[in-house]
Amino acid sequence: MTSPAQASQSAPSAPHPHPRPLRILLVDDEAGFREMAAEHLESAGFEVEQAGGGREALEILKVRTFDLAVFDLKMPDMSGLDLLTRVKSDLPEIEVLILTAHGGVDTAVEAIRRGAHHYLVKPIKLAELQAALERAAEKTALNRRQAGETAVRAHRQSYRAGEFLATGPRTRELLETTAHAAAGAFPVLIEGETGTGKELLAQFVHRRSPRHQGPMVAVNCGLLSESLLERELFGHSRGAFTGASDSRAGLFEAADGGTLFLDEIGEASPNVQVALLRAIETGMFRRIGEVRERFADVRIVAASNQPLAKSAETGRFRTDLYHRLNVVNLRIPPLRERPEEIVPLAETFLSRLWPESRFLDDARAALQSHPWPGNVRELQNAIERTVYLCRAGSAGKMTGTVTAQMLGLTAAVPPPGPAMDLDGAERAHIQATILHFNGDKRAAAGALGITLRHLYRKLKKHDLSV
Repeated sequence: MTSPAQASQSAPSAPHPHPRPLRILLVDDEAGFREMAAEHLESAGFEVEQAGGGREALEILKVRTFDLAVFDLKMPDMSGLDLLTRVKSDLPEIEVLILTAHGGVDTAVEAIRRGAHHYLVKPIKLAELQAALERAAEKTALNRRQAGETAVRAHRQSYRAGEFLATGPRTRELLETTAHAAAGAFPVLIEGETGTGKELLAQFVHRRSPRHQGPMVAVNCGLLSESLLERELFGHSRGAFTGASDSRAGLFEAADGGTLFLDEIGEASPNVQVALLRAIETGMFRRIGEVRERFADVRIVAASNQPLAKSAETGRFRTDLYHRLNVVNLRIPPLRERPEEIVPLAETFLSRLWPESRFLDDARAALQSHPWPGNVRELQNAIERTVYLCRAGSAGKMTGTVTAQMLGLTAAVPPPGPAMDLDGAERAHIQATILHFNGDKRAAAGALGITLRHLYRKLKKHDLSV
């Protein structure tokens, strides 16, 4: 942005660096000043609408939306203070500058108290007005970013609170099967690729089970080392290892009377698998460092992003533990196997974050053709990112429409042809995503809807060095 020192009345600054021109409502009963100010601000890249008084301004605000406003304090039909009160009550997001003569400074200070961004004392240099508006624009952009972040956080919290979205016949059938399985007491194994919603389905099992009033405790077996996972699951006694200054209960005890969710169970080490098998079969376990056995009444729900049957066949996973967990098997199909659900899911996410918006046809086509290797999580992240960027930069704010370009899917890898298998499609998509983010793997992982650690495993799997 142009600084006040750089701005001048005779040499206006370069166009304003925003996705679209910022819209200003300029309200002043002095027509000459309005015309000069509007000409200067428009040459600086703003879009200016003029009004000669407060009532005219209110009529304009009924049909148009503005980012910023400039109100003269003294006008014949309505004071700038009254106009400010009306506008901030109905449209609090508009930042307002007040123009006042020397004698009106006290009233201008009152305007600040009522929500005005700043006030300027007449006579005003146009460069000074421009600089003040640019500072107000920075606050507007910050407010939009914060509003976008708040909406995304609220959406994630509500989505992760246990709602498995079923927008098609396959997932509705899956939920019906899950509801029947939830009524029992036996273990449940949920299988599905990363990002399909395995933990959400586990939460659904718990909520529909007779144990729904008990705790649900979750642990990701793939994120912890063998020793740390064992401690987390079974707890430890004081002095059991260096640094164990107090006894500590494990997750089995914490989940007593409820549900224990073992995410990515296939990543657990052989030793942990042995301990898990006995605890699941008998409910008995020992804290690390203790001799006496403890009992916990726990229902096990486990999840894996790889078919455990294959891991059991190759010896990577204990066959007896697999059969103990696989009493009921729930498989969540990836998005590519249920393409009819992609757009309805995206519309659900969009409507919660930005209710007044909609996808244009090109956005729908891009959503439908994208491979979504990160599944629902990747789709959710894409919508959240789009809404955040739109609110932060105002792109699409006025029309409420979302295009393929706004989604960032115009350069997406096209669906694989007959000669490319799923591994090849995944490899190509990961490579294209990392290149899109100029090698920033953390950003690429976020866009793909997976953890950075998981991304590195994928890079190793596909022998990629991007």
